[in-house]
Amino acid sequence: MTCKKILIAPIVICVVLILLPLLIFSGNYVMYQNSDSMYPAILPDDLLIVEQSGIEQVKQGDVIVFETHDEGIEVLVRRAIDVSENNQGILGIDTKGDHEEFHDLWTVYSDDYIGKVVEVNPSSGFLISDYFRYPLVVILAISLVLLVRESIPKKGLEVKELTCLRCGNKWHPRIIGGKVKIPSTCPNKDCRSPYWNKPRSS
Repeated sequence: MTCKKILIAPIVICVVLILLPLLIFSGNYVMYQNSDSMYPAILPDDLLIVEQSGIEQVKQGDVIVFETHDEGIEVLVRRAIDVSENNQGILGIDTKGDHEEFHDLWTVYSDDYIGKVVEVNPSSGFLISDYFRYPLVVILAISLVLLVRESIPKKGLEVKELTCLRCGNKWHPRIIGGKVKIPSTCPNKDCRSPYWNKPRSS
């Protein structure tokens, strides 16, 4: 198996693993749960499919996803415990984590609302997690660089097959330090002639 074929395998595998979740769940917002705040309905590392819909479609008891604008926690998953309009007639959602003792202190409005969780895929969140995808990207980049290097013609290093004129043994000389190493004797252990490149005198 050539070096190029060996390098193609990790490239194909990495591309498939990176793109597969995006292709399968295209058209939906995809995320993974990284805490136990929604236990037992949603566990850490579960893959969530979020239907991006209007906030007016949310009902009490729905599990929703919304932006927090807090540093370190950009998106949260919570259950809607109350859906109502405030004094200005603006629809808002009060939320609570299933595993949390108290309800959240904020109210989610349309500007922060992303959508409703419509599907939970157990233990599949790693497929889109940074700790899984970043190493794939690194492996992909390294493999591509090595493949490009292997594809560049190595001028001056390509040598023809050598033949021992004494025993008929054929071989390719080694390349050491960027230079072709011509052996002083025939590599054939049954020959080892120092005159391998000289025909026998008749």
